[in-house]
Amino acid sequence: MTQESAGREEDGFLRRALDTIVHPVCIVDVHSYRILYTNPAAREFADRAQATTCFEFLYGSTGPCDSPERPCPLVSLLRERNPVVVEHIVPGEGPLPQTFEIHASPIFDDEGVLTHAVLVLVDATSSRVAAQEIACSGLELSGIVEHSPVLYLLVDQDQRIWRANKAVYSLIPRVEASIIGQRLGEAFHCVHAHDDPRGCGFGPACDECTVRRLVTETFTQGAGLERHEVEMEIQTNGSAHTRHFLAWTSFLPNLPRSLILVVLEDITPLREIEEEVQQLVSYRNQFNRITAEMVRVADLPGLLDLLSRSLSQACRVEWSGAWVDDVAVSRGLPTEIIHQEVARARVEGIVPDRILTWPPGEDLEPRVYTWFSQVVKRYGLRTLLLAPIYVNERVVGGIGLGSFQKSHWHANEISLIEMVSRESSIVIERLRLIRHLKEMNALLEKALQVREIVLQNVSHELRTPLTLLKGYVELLAEGMLGDLTEQQRKAVDVMRRHVDRLQFMVERLILMSALHSYQLHREPLDMGPWLQRVVEDWQHQAQMSNVTLDLNVSEDLPPVQVDEGLFRHVLDNLISNAIKFSQQEGRVRVRAWCEEKDFHLTVSDEGIGIPPEDLKRIFDRFYQVDAQPSRRFEGLGIGLSLVRDIVELHEGRVWAESEGVGRGATFHIVLPCGGTAAD
Repeated sequence: MTQESAGREEDGFLRRALDTIVHPVCIVDVHSYRILYTNPAAREFADRAQATTCFEFLYGSTGPCDSPERPCPLVSLLRERNPVVVEHIVPGEGPLPQTFEIHASPIFDDEGVLTHAVLVLVDATSSRVAAQEIACSGLELSGIVEHSPVLYLLVDQDQRIWRANKAVYSLIPRVEASIIGQRLGEAFHCVHAHDDPRGCGFGPACDECTVRRLVTETFTQGAGLERHEVEMEIQTNGSAHTRHFLAWTSFLPNLPRSLILVVLEDITPLREIEEEVQQLVSYRNQFNRITAEMVRVADLPGLLDLLSRSLSQACRVEWSGAWVDDVAVSRGLPTEIIHQEVARARVEGIVPDRILTWPPGEDLEPRVYTWFSQVVKRYGLRTLLLAPIYVNERVVGGIGLGSFQKSHWHANEISLIEMVSRESSIVIERLRLIRHLKEMNALLEKALQVREIVLQNVSHELRTPLTLLKGYVELLAEGMLGDLTEQQRKAVDVMRRHVDRLQFMVERLILMSALHSYQLHREPLDMGPWLQRVVEDWQHQAQMSNVTLDLNVSEDLPPVQVDEGLFRHVLDNLISNAIKFSQQEGRVRVRAWCEEKDFHLTVSDEGIGIPPEDLKRIFDRFYQVDAQPSRRFEGLGIGLSLVRDIVELHEGRVWAESEGVGRGATFHIVLPCGGTAAD
């Protein structure tokens, strides 16, 4: 799976989770006010399909604002950087307008910068109607309040409960008797209930996490408080859990000032949704970071170390390991344990092909359950997770995470590990391919070295008999070994030409094999007269081929630092090719000039030309444009390769140009004009 496809899968999981929420939910960019996501409930609420910003979504107008008539939750969020609640009123018919509370929670990136916000809209109309009913009816709790899901309590200055509706009792873990007369913390089984000798439940640890502060401030200030978010840790069946409330307080008319009305709206599900979104965003950021680091790993041990280190940090576990084939990396427990357990599983024929968790999240096959439980017991783990790593639909390794404390796995953790394991399979396949290519390159390099040695040895072994053969052929041709008949003289001439050609090819092979270790002997060379001598040497061959050979040299050519012997090979090869590939009565031109401290040399012909697809390959060793056995022009395909190598030894450049077959060709050489002679 690619990083892009993994991101789409996680986006889909997040959208499915948010789409099930009955409250309208939006995710907004806090800087541009642009809406990135709305769930179905939000789209039904807004009825504005074209809304792209939060203020268009809420008010159907343009421009954010921060006024009592039209409060902007993002303005408050940017200012406070903490979850905020603002009231949103939708005008309509009835005694009271439809009222929504906008719960805005921040989303920070890895550097702590506020980037996005989750907006959850909660319909608070019923609680507002109930509050008005209470205000109009004194102590008589109306039916609408009694059956409201919102918690209503009358509390005195000692935090004792005087009246409570049914919703209060539904929240209390154990209702053994009436809670009237009990203090809030005592009634709600606050986990800090024993911190205070009076048993009120509001010890020092509760000052900032319960309604104690809210009640105290109301009596101290003599006025009700609105829209305060408070927390209370409630103990149920021996375990503590946190409940979040949105609270109001007020003094009711016709009641003693020693009593206040406390309204608590349980927003714990909203906070859990926000925490879920935050966690999903966090895991996605971690997944993106891990996959980005995967791209940079250079070998398999580095990848396994990355998986072990990153996932142990993400899931907050003490032991982690990763293995592929016989390579393993472990943290918190010796690596040998991985090898032992993998070997034991293979012997028992157990190769997990899906994620396994302990405690088991589903029924396991008996032998898998036995093996898994033994692993957990053997190393004293309370929690264990194993995820397979696939390559080409075959399990090649796995990822293991374990803890001595943790007792369960969150669905988001499992999703993160599953996506990372799938992504790692792509990297493993790439690393295997790279390793295979390196092995093949090493074999190829060795083969090339053997080829160079063979060429060098064969060339040197051929030189001696060729020298002797050429000497005797020349003696025969000069009549030093006796008179020859006309037919014998013609045969000797043929032998002489082919011996010269064979010696020329052997000398090129020797030069090619020795060029990589050749020491240049560069000296200033007056190019004008030297080029004149080289061209004159080739005039006879040009006339024999019925080709005109011209030289055009600039008068102001400065000396050029070259190895004269090597550079003569360059020019001989280019002129020889130009003549060989020219048509009858064709023309070969040699030009030389200086331009911006560079010496330029070109050899042009009007011959058969070069196909465009071959222009970049003609300088490759042993490459020939026409490689058929019946080709018209002979050669080994090393001449132009030598030209390139010699020019580059001189720190120059060479290239060819041609307009196509039958349009001729031009070879360019560029060398530095100046420089210091060097050996």
